[in-house]
Amino acid sequence: VQAMRILEQAMTLAWGAPHTTAGLLGHVALHHALRHEDPPAQACAQEALRLIGNDELPEVRGWSEVVLGWVEARAGAAPRGLERIATGMALQPSDGTITFRYLQTALQVEALLAAARPREALDAAEKALAHLARTASGFIEADLWRLRAESLLQDGSAEASMAEEHLLRGIEIARRQGALFWELRATSTLAQLWASQGRSEQARAALAAVYGAFREGFETVDLAEARERLLRLGV
Repeated sequence: VQAMRILEQAMTLAWGAPHTTAGLLGHVALHHALRHEDPPAQACAQEALRLIGNDELPEVRGWSEVVLGWVEARAGAAPRGLERIATGMALQPSDGTITFRYLQTALQVEALLAAARPREALDAAEKALAHLARTASGFIEADLWRLRAESLLQDGSAEASMAEEHLLRGIEIARRQGALFWELRATSTLAQLWASQGRSEQARAALAAVYGAFREGFETVDLAEARERLLRLGV
């Protein structure tokens, strides 16, 4: 929430400088996507592309194309969306910012899951986690473990206990990093899994504990979904 506020404040100072504004809009589009806010993510990405026109700004163009592809895949246009994501990621230099590459991989995995292609989603998540293990970066690691678990659950070829282990690992990493947002997202998926196994009381307790730790951002998609899940669980 605070990061988004800073970006929005920066944009108010950047109008009149199209390339600077486009770069900021690309960042904002990624942050909206990170928060699962599809319409504003799409609007920011489209405006970033409009501002750069035919100019050579591969990273900004790449970020924007990935976000637009993610939105399209989640809206049901999976083939076009996934193609757009692949194009956007290929546009960016291989030595580009690693943090953004991991974020875009997470969006790619979510798009593959939206397209019901769990094997490809699992492969992408595993490759990203393997790369993370060779670097000092821990950014979005917890969420990649969640996505790995969700890929396994959608595929249905592995024991649910393996997905549970991945979710618990993601939660542990999020707690170690103080990343409450990632902890909520992994816990929400875990609560859904436990509820499907008849462990509703355990699911309620786990999700209520994380949800209760938040002091702001209750309008965000993840917190709204967590609140709805808690209501379904009887809290």
